[in-house]
Amino acid sequence: MNNTSYESLLDGRSINISPVEHTFADGTVIYGFPSSSVDLFSVVLLYEAGAFYQDMPLQADAALQLFDKGTLLHSPQQVAEFIDYRGIIVNNKKKRYVGEVTSFMLRRYAMEFLPLLHEMLTQPLFVAQEFSLYKARMRQSIMLQEERTAMQAQQMREQALYGATHPFARFATLDDVERLSLDAVKSFFAKYYTCQRPTVILSGSYGEEEVAMCHDLFGGSPVVSELTRCMVAPMPREGRLFHKSMASSQTSIDIARLLPLDVEGDDYLRFVVLNTLLGGYFGSRLMRNIREEKGFTYGINSSVSVLRGDVSFDITLDCGNAVVREALDEIYVEIARLANERVPEEELDVVRRYIEGSFLRSIDGVFELSNRFMTSVEEGLNIGMERLMEIVSSVTPDDIQRLAQRMLSKEELYEICVGEGVK
Repeated sequence: MNNTSYESLLDGRSINISPVEHTFADGTVIYGFPSSSVDLFSVVLLYEAGAFYQDMPLQADAALQLFDKGTLLHSPQQVAEFIDYRGIIVNNKKKRYVGEVTSFMLRRYAMEFLPLLHEMLTQPLFVAQEFSLYKARMRQSIMLQEERTAMQAQQMREQALYGATHPFARFATLDDVERLSLDAVKSFFAKYYTCQRPTVILSGSYGEEEVAMCHDLFGGSPVVSELTRCMVAPMPREGRLFHKSMASSQTSIDIARLLPLDVEGDDYLRFVVLNTLLGGYFGSRLMRNIREEKGFTYGINSSVSVLRGDVSFDITLDCGNAVVREALDEIYVEIARLANERVPEEELDVVRRYIEGSFLRSIDGVFELSNRFMTSVEEGLNIGMERLMEIVSSVTPDDIQRLAQRMLSKEELYEICVGEGVK
């Protein structure tokens, strides 16, 4: 049964969110989101060089954080002065599958910065002093993470979902910091950056000159044949309760599972609606119950994540040590309500409008479009706007109830609690 009272915010409009594809004879494709209304230029380089590909913890992150600290032709000070004087922002992020190199600048600096960026990626200096500073920062970060219940819960969740030996469940320790060598970092960078060709995404103010230069610098065939690594199937841990007691002012709770959903199927998008209703926005059921009515937490959130075929669901919150059991009970009450009671159409309409509004905000400008496309490359998921809106507008209370019964059985949910409130 399709809902007849709901009126879409899009009002039948179609919005193009696909990039312009600049295709070259050698097969290189450069993706673009051009705009003449801004003077800013952004270039994003995505390499298959995330944590999944590293041989030891911190290897991928260290490579990405250190490569832009000087080159064989320009000292660290020269590189820093060049970037700072022109107000260029360089932001490097290590993700699960990709290494992301993002640069923002005024367009007039693009043609002189791009060759320097290429130089940093092909002739990095990897200064020993910078490596020592990086290791010192990592030691401090790991010691802080060991004291934070939320970080401990996150690590326990990944190990429960994927198994302790999976690349996503391997978290750096102080011993890993000591074992990491500069040679290992250099080797990783040479293999996954210098010898490979990235996905190039341009956005903002640019023209044929910038496109041609990006092709000359970052296009063409890779130096070596494309590197691959076999996918590692998740091996979820047995049991469902993982509790850890530690001194803390509050306790972190994480309820999670991997979902048997096909990301190409309609039920995935219907579950996104279910998740939003349950805990995906400020007016969600979990927020109303556990934050506003019970006062157990400042905030509670549920989310659905996709990563190249794997779909995961989790609920996270921090609560007082004295109310851990009560908070858990109320979470399961709200999950059971979805499975046992039909959602009112009026409540479902609010959720539909929230999802549409969030989607429109996420495509409000070329840089937002670029970011959305970049995320689709990382996740391996590219859902068209028309299909998304069609499923969101047509999802029914019966769909929500069916998916809650199928996907959110208590026996299938891992329950992770870390803190002083663990009994």
